[in-house]
Amino acid sequence: MAKRQNVKWLEEQGIGEEDEVTVCELFDQYVRQGREEGRREGMQEGRAEGEARRLVADIENAMKFFQVTLEKACEGLGTTVGKYEEAKRML
Repeated sequence: MAKRQNVKWLEEQGIGEEDEVTVCELFDQYVRQGREEGRREGMQEGRAEGEARRLVADIENAMKFFQVTLEKACEGLGTTVGKYEEAKRML
């Protein structure tokens, strides 16, 4: 199975069996791909954390400003206590 994954990856990189490729070139391509994947994952995590911070802040501000319970603040903002608690755990 690993061999098939490697062949698929080589094809995605535009490298054919007949091409001469050094181990260093392959390693460099693996490193570049890993960095790209890491950046994408980091951006996704950053967005999720930002959304969680915003949700928690909005709910807590609504509770304070309107002097309401967590449940009422969530209801007013169109979310649930469960989503608030999940967002709070992310932080």
